[in-house]
Amino acid sequence: MVIKTVMNFSTSDLLPRDQFDAWRSVMAPVIDLELVGQKSKGFDAELDVWNLGGMTLTRAIMPGAVSPRRWRHLTRDPMDHWCLVLAHAGDPAKTGSGPGKRYLGFRSLARPFEGFADDTHVLTLFIPRDLFGGDASAFDLVEGELPDTGVGGLVADYLLMLEKRLPMVDVDRWPSIVAATRSLIAACLI
Repeated sequence: MVIKTVMNFSTSDLLPRDQFDAWRSVMAPVIDLELVGQKSKGFDAELDVWNLGGMTLTRAIMPGAVSPRRWRHLTRDPMDHWCLVLAHAGDPAKTGSGPGKRYLGFRSLARPFEGFADDTHVLTLFIPRDLFGGDASAFDLVEGELPDTGVGGLVADYLLMLEKRLPMVDVDRWPSIVAATRSLIAACLI
């Protein structure tokens, strides 16, 4: 049996005036959001969440430059995780300059972090600290933007492949995916 997602949320069925507030509410456990500039006529967005039992992968599709946003992590004790974020301002399959430029970042949810975004496609892998045991302190040194070249590019491409293939993988295989993902991240980031 294939389980496609643990959770799916979309603002598309809501009135345009209610869409951003609904999006903000669903994102509230991790980040606080506000629109920058004038409120747009709507905020058509979608969130998919896969809880892999050790890691969680999320995919957010948002309206992009028509609805720029400011956000900040909410530091909370139960969220002792890192997040690996791959964000695109355009087509996720493209790399390099122009509309397909992508951003890869790694940070701890235990630390304050603020940002501005007008991206359209964001993959976030939430990684519990205890998954790495004694190597956890080495990950704290990695914080920030990662180059989209070399091993950073390999991690970014892996996240895209995981997003594409995960909905077709049986849930009983997810522990193996967590183990492989853990090994790849350790090999590439520390």
